[in-house]
Amino acid sequence: MCFCILAKMIFMKYLFIQLFLLTTILSCEKDYEKVDPEMWQIHQCQQNNNFTPDIIQTLLIGEWNWYQMICAETSIADMEFKKGLKVEFKDDSTFQIFNYGELLNSGDWEIKVSDKSIELLTIPKVYEFSGNFSMCPNKFLFNNTGLDGCANFFKRK
Repeated sequence: MCFCILAKMIFMKYLFIQLFLLTTILSCEKDYEKVDPEMWQIHQCQQNNNFTPDIIQTLLIGEWNWYQMICAETSIADMEFKKGLKVEFKDDSTFQIFNYGELLNSGDWEIKVSDKSIELLTIPKVYEFSGNFSMCPNKFLFNNTGLDGCANFFKRK
């Protein structure tokens, strides 16, 4: 009789563990990475138009306003500060960044193309210009979300 009670206790413990594991596995939500529709649209525009570095360089000339940022969950960003950001790319490969009209930064820029990405290199380095570059004629973005950074969006003024 004692063996029967011990066997039942072991069976109940085993059953409890199995039910706990099954409940845990079934209750987990699948967290699929969602792509922002505008990010996708700008990326597709870049792919469909097959912009060369020379075309990108020509399209970038002018004034652009920052308007959106998407960050990885671990990033913290000062959205209020960025609302007034404006960048001006000049045809002599220089740039100026303004915040509500006040000059914040200036320097030189160039397009860098590799097998897998397009980047805009600046001296000095500008955080908002980090990551893969994608462009449409009136919008562009720097996507650094894959490295726990942010994607910054700009539109032509």
